[in-house]
Amino acid sequence: MRIIKALLIASLSFVPFLAQAITLEEAYLKAKKNDPGFRANIANINSLQTLNQTAFNDLLPQIAMQGRIGQVEVDNDIIYGNSDYDVKELGIRAEQSIFRPDQWFNYLTSVKQDELYDIQKIAAEQMLIQKVVDQYFNVQESHLRWQFSDKNTTMNSLFTELARVQQDLGVIDSNRINLALSNESASEAETLATKQLSELEQERYFQIVGEYMPLTQLQDVYNPLCISCLDQYLEAQKQKKLVSLQELQTAGNKAISDAQYSQAFSGFLPQVNAYANYGKRDSSQFFITGNGLTLIDLEAELFEVGLEMTWPLFLGGSNLTRVKAAAYRKEAAQLELIDVKYEVQRQLAIAEMQYAQSKKLLEAQLTSYQFAKKDLEAEQEKLRLGSASKIDVSRSKSNLLQSEYQQALTKFNVLRAWMQVLALHGLLSEDSLKVASEALAIS
Repeated sequence: MRIIKALLIASLSFVPFLAQAITLEEAYLKAKKNDPGFRANIANINSLQTLNQTAFNDLLPQIAMQGRIGQVEVDNDIIYGNSDYDVKELGIRAEQSIFRPDQWFNYLTSVKQDELYDIQKIAAEQMLIQKVVDQYFNVQESHLRWQFSDKNTTMNSLFTELARVQQDLGVIDSNRINLALSNESASEAETLATKQLSELEQERYFQIVGEYMPLTQLQDVYNPLCISCLDQYLEAQKQKKLVSLQELQTAGNKAISDAQYSQAFSGFLPQVNAYANYGKRDSSQFFITGNGLTLIDLEAELFEVGLEMTWPLFLGGSNLTRVKAAAYRKEAAQLELIDVKYEVQRQLAIAEMQYAQSKKLLEAQLTSYQFAKKDLEAEQEKLRLGSASKIDVSRSKSNLLQSEYQQALTKFNVLRAWMQVLALHGLLSEDSLKVASEALAIS
């Protein structure tokens, strides 16, 4: 057993923990620069947002160079027979939309889409906040389990030694010794497993934040939690009366559907463009002269400016089909928004209930911890007076350790529930991370 403990302590020295502790908001800022998942998400949104700008580009003048080279066949069988001539054209065409409802509504749709992309960026940041916090707590919880398991192993080792003494005195039989040895062996196996899990959680934290959580900071799990700090901040933020990101995104989709519905009607309207053409035309063409059919080279310079209109009268019913489809999408978006609002209210009620319950549980565990602490002090006093055994004291220590362990785990659950309430109110931000760090008294 001592060899196993020595290996555990030695292996810890190979984990590159940092000396400087970082708060939750600092971990989040580092994760924004380091986490590949978040960076990929933002890059994809930026790509879509950039492509979305083409709707505005379509409203601007369009200039293109045009050219043509070919051969024209002329059938003059009656008089001269067949004849061909070459033609070459090169020019520039400029075009500006004057009345293009389809382009205008497409631009309005792109504006709504751009607003939705901005909301998606905020959603990505809030997801990263929750990701960082979850992994931050996972590291602390896994380290706490490792500590608890290691202390449990020490306790079981003590029970085994005491059992041997009792066996030597004839108080217990070999079955009790075997049970004690079995418990000690199970504790050692659990200690190794929890240690490996702790290291895996550290590695995952490193992948997100880019740094390992320092060993000294892992002791912060035993700091008391400032519940009043969390409640005061939550109540102050609720006054802002914001809505959740789920509702914002759904409302954004509805706005896009409304714009697309209007855009669908544009297929029934005329389109008017202003245009200007300038170019040159070279050709070799046959003309009738006194000498018969003569090939003459011609050069022409062309400049044309004007308006052109297109008004679709019948396109096989495709415009009407698009309008019907857009109407269904608009209705679906409206109903989805109503459904999301109800769902967010339900989730918010559950989250607030869980937050309240976790606070009550933590309060009860604090009371239990105080009782366990007093019980240990009483057993230690009895041991000093000779009215209690070392086993009684060890059991009291085990109860205190279990109480401390459960209290630390519940503290993290309180914070998770608190952040879920903030998220459903649309209030999760860097400021909330700062408050959480202060409530945890992270050093």
